[in-house]
Order: sequence, then C-alpha cells, then structure tokens
Amino acid sequence: MLYISEFVVWGSLEITSSGKIQCKRDARASEILLPSAKQIKGCHSPWHPTNNQILLSPNSVFAAGFQALPTSQNLFFFAVWYHNVTNTTVVWSANDGSPVTGSATLFVTRSGELRLNGSVSGENFWPGEAVGIPNSNTTRLTLSRDGELAFGNWSSFKFPTDTILPNQNITGLVLKRGDFEFVSSSGLVFNGSDRYWAVGNGFQKLQDDGKVLQENGASLISSDFGATGSRRLTLDDDGNLRMYSLDPGSGKWVIGWQAVQELCQIHGTCGPNSICMSDGVNTPYCVCPPGFRRVSGKSCERKIELKNPRNTKMLYGYWSPGTENAMFLRVDGSEIDESNFTGMTNVMETTCPVRISLPLPPEESNTTTRNIVIVCTLFAAELISGVLFFWAFLKKYIKYRDMARTLGLEILPAGGPKRFSYAELKDATNNFSNIIGKGGFGDVYKGELSDHRVVAVKCLKSVAGGDADFWTEVTIIARMHHLNLTSFFSLQTGSNLRNPNMKRMRLWTLGTSQYLIGISGDDFCPKIADFGLAKLKKKEAMVSKSHFRGTRGYMAPEWVKMDPITSKADVYSFGMVLLEIVSGVRNNEIQESKMYSEEWYFPGWAFEKVFKEMKVEDILDRHIKHCYDNRAHFDMVNRMVKTAMWCLQERAELRPSMGKVAKMLEGTVEIMEPKKPTIFYLGDD
Repeated sequence: MLYISEFVVWGSLEITSSGKIQCKRDARASEILLPSAKQIKGCHSPWHPTNNQILLSPNSVFAAGFQALPTSQNLFFFAVWYHNVTNTTVVWSANDGSPVTGSATLFVTRSGELRLNGSVSGENFWPGEAVGIPNSNTTRLTLSRDGELAFGNWSSFKFPTDTILPNQNITGLVLKRGDFEFVSSSGLVFNGSDRYWAVGNGFQKLQDDGKVLQENGASLISSDFGATGSRRLTLDDDGNLRMYSLDPGSGKWVIGWQAVQELCQIHGTCGPNSICMSDGVNTPYCVCPPGFRRVSGKSCERKIELKNPRNTKMLYGYWSPGTENAMFLRVDGSEIDESNFTGMTNVMETTCPVRISLPLPPEESNTTTRNIVIVCTLFAAELISGVLFFWAFLKKYIKYRDMARTLGLEILPAGGPKRFSYAELKDATNNFSNIIGKGGFGDVYKGELSDHRVVAVKCLKSVAGGDADFWTEVTIIARMHHLNLTSFFSLQTGSNLRNPNMKRMRLWTLGTSQYLIGISGDDFCPKIADFGLAKLKKKEAMVSKSHFRGTRGYMAPEWVKMDPITSKADVYSFGMVLLEIVSGVRNNEIQESKMYSEEWYFPGWAFEKVFKEMKVEDILDRHIKHCYDNRAHFDMVNRMVKTAMWCLQERAELRPSMGKVAKMLEGTVEIMEPKKPTIFYLGDD
C-alpha cells in the first residue's frame, strides 16, 4: 500500500478513498496558469515559489500564488491580488511579515493541515488553523469570484491583512499596516492604543456600488457612488483608511473616500518634537520648531538642553492655517531662534509700511525757482490725468454704445419689443435643428439673424394664459435694463396665440450666446436669463400625478402641495443656489456622486454639518477649503448658510422676503437660529 505524507492541493486536486491522487475539474474549480497563459491539463505537485503558477478565480478578476518581495527577488510571500491590473494590487497575504525562500513549499499533511514553510518540519507561516478533511473534496484550495481564498472551513476573509473587499463581512475584523490598525470596525489607532479617528457606527460590509453599510442602519458612500466595478477598502502605509475604485479607462485606482481629510492629524506621521505641515493636497512633511534641530528620522530635539528638564516632549504636533489654537514650547532662556509659523489670519492682516521721503534741495538752490517747478509739475500732472480720464470715459462710452446697437436697445419700440415672423425665426435657426439647452417649459435653439448676430431662441410650449397677461409680462421684461439681466430684443407669437380656444403660446427669447451661458464678455459679469415666465402656466398643468415640469431641486414645495404660489417660491430657489455657492456642488450631486439618491438631502446634510457637528469646513468648496480661516471667514460663511437655511424652509410664511435676504447677507440684521429644512420629493418628467 502507498502512503502519502504530503501533497499540494489546488484547483480540483483531491485524493480518493483508495489513496490515489487524481485531478477533477468542474465549474467551481480554479485553473493553474503559466506566465504564457497556457492551461495545464494535469496536476502538479509540489507548489514552490519558483513554479511560476497562479490560482485564478472563475471570473479571472483575482489571482493567488507566490509573489516576490519588492525589495528582494529571492524572498517570497503567498498572496491574493487583482489580476490583469497595471500595477499589482495585493489584497491579502499569508506571510508578508515572514517571507520564505524559493525552496519553500505549500502542501497538505496527512492530517489535512495546509502548511507553508521552508521545510517540512519548519514553522507554519499560514495564518489561522487551515485544516481540511483527508480523502474528501474539502481538501481543495479554491479562489472565489469575490477574491476569497478557502481551504476546508478556513477562509482568507476571516484573516484580513490591510484590505477589505466587497461583500466581505467587516464586523469584528482588524486591519493592520505597520504601526497602524483599524480596530473594532470603527476606529484607527497608532501603536496599539493611540486612537486618532473614530466613526460613530461601526462598519459592516462594503458594497459594489460604493456604499459601506454601518450599524443601526447608517451608511457611508463614496464620491462615485452608484458606479460598478472593482473596489477595495484599504489601510494605507500613512495610516489613513481609504476606499478605492478602479478606473477602467486608465487602469488606475481612484480615491472615493478617506477617513482622515487633514493628513497631519494622523498620529505618527511625524516624530516627537516635530511639526507636521500639509496643504491638504500634497504629501505632508515634517519640520522642527524654532529652538529645535533634526535628529534621527522625523524627530527633533532641543538645540540647547534645559537645565531642569521635565516631561516636555511634544507628540503629534501639526500646523493648520484654520486653527485658532496657540502652542508654546519650552526652550532654554538663551535660545535666540524666532518662530516662522504664521497663521492665515496674520497673513491677511499683515501690512508693509513704507517710508517715502524727498531729498533735501541743495543749499544754493533758489526758492522761487523751486516753487515754480513744483507748481508746473503739479499742473502738468493734473492736465495729463484729466486727459487720461476723459479718454477712458470716451472709450467706455463707445463700447456701451456699440453694445446697445448690437442688442438693438436703441430701436426698442415704446409699445414693446420688436416682432419677427415665424418664417424669419425658422430660417435663422435652420428649422429649429440645433438644440443647445432644455428647460422645464421648452427647448432652446441656436440661430443667426440676417445681420449675423448669434442668438438663442427659446420656445415655450403648453403655456396657459391670455394675450393681455402674456404681452404685459414680456413688455415689462423687455423694458428692463440691468448689468446682471439678459435683455429681450425680439419675440414672435404664432397663430396659436391668437386662438383663445387652443390656449397655447410660444415665446422666443433672443440674446447673444455669451449671455445665455451666464457670463458676459470679458468682464465675467453673471447674467440672469430666466425671468420666471412660469407664472403664465397654471399650477395644475405643471404638477400632476404623472409628471412634473420644472428644474429638479430648485422648485419650492408649494408646487406639489395645495398651497398658493407666491414670491416666496423664488426665495426657496435662491436659497438652494446660495447653498450651492458655499459648497461648490449642485444640490443633486451626492458628494460629487454620479447618481441621484433619495436617501440624501443636500440642505439637511449641510444643516447637520454646520449646526449639529459644528464642522463648517466639511461643506466648503474643496477648491478653497485649504484657505479657510475660522476667525477671518466664519462670520461670512455662517451668514450665507443661515440665510440659505431660512430660504429653504418648507412653509412659505417662514421664509424671509428677498429684501430681508439681502440685509441678512450684508450683516445689517440679526439672523436667528434656523430650523432644519425637511425633505420633499419631486417626480421625474
């Protein structure tokens, strides 16, 4: 009888009841591939690091096998990684802390134990107790579609290293990377006990769409929430926990979420008596404070030792432009170093006094001559200044005169704007073929008039109302001229407008294309191009059980309720725009997400951040967050957010008038604490 003391198990390799080794392949089994990608039909034993063999998941997304250390090609560790990715991304390893040589073997003993060591009698580097049942199918080493390596009842998902994969249970697991750990599924610690970040509800599971399920029904989402593809939650070398998604176009991993936003708040980034510096974007670096000098690594020590030393070591120091805290370090009295750390507020308040003095005239100079020269010089300067001012005024006058001619403002008739025939507009827009925009009440087309002026033509469809109301409204708008308003210079009504039975109107709003995109010429002056003609349409026709016409996120709750429509509806829209200005994102973008979700309400989220968590910086535009100074900018941001919250109240009577809104933003009236805006839903068209 043949006795087998050890053998390698991969794919479908198994031992039969008669003691024979055979290979059995089925749909569940993984395949062993050579570097040439040719499949091996037989079974191979033993599995050495030098075999150049890998275990491939059924969907070819993950691979398992021996990997050489980046620092040494003669030492190896057994790992699971993403297959066919530009840079090898390891998601699990058995022995990265104890690498083996090329003579190591992965094998199974007679008792069914999976062992990884340099010799048969050596230490087993395989984590946990991996034991299968001899002479059965459970002694197979398999790699699932989710990246789970399994042997009998043992699973790599129960012994993670530094990465969590989608659909892996996170509860109770510990991730470790150097001196950093993610413990209790809820916090990051340094050196075993020094906690520097924690989340209220522990993590439970990472989903494929970028959502992390938490305890008590809470959830956390990535910036690209909704997009499907390869993801991972990894504790990086710098001690930060990040969620990555693989960009299929570039083949690179993109950060969708990270636990610590200001990297210098991670403990251990710099050594004792060192100060961490960061701009919020680039890799932080360490500097020594005044009176200290660099020693080994990232640590600093005093240049002059104290005569009576005490426990005065500084740990985890960092500099931030927005902090209001001041820190003092004890140094020897003879120290002459001066601090070179300046807060953002001090930078803004810094002035540079300059002394200007005229040289004294020579003693032999004539006083009368000197006075005449001074008077003539002043007169010449005033004359030149006057000529320059007049020239600038004349240039501005010619510019605005030409602009008025271009827009046709000088020929605006007293009875209303100039009218064009339907045929003229049809010819100008090439039969309404080039759509450049869509609104709740019609489409906008690009056109060119006979005098080569580029225009935009908007058709209002299904608008209910009478001729008198319609012409009164557009005539008032056409007569209005303001720096921040796009002007009407022509419109046309079709035959349907004159037919009171069909109750349909069409309005073509014409203006240069540069105004319609909201920017005027070279002066970057914002323009308003929508004058609220929606009031000409009955509310019942705008909102029904089957559809809704309007711009999502900006329409007040009155449009879907029985409440009357007043000017307070426009106040609600203004509040939403004001909140978007502060955050730098649109209200329907979930942290720059690509997918709209009813689980996330923008005003409510902003209210919680500012008035509950007291973290104003969390809602600021990411492009200006690193320049935010709490002392210098808080009052302005606080007024804007409070004003927006009052404008976004669900009940119209609680919202201020636009006149009061202006005073609230100017700071001339006191703003009371607002109530939290409540969510309401608007259906799709």
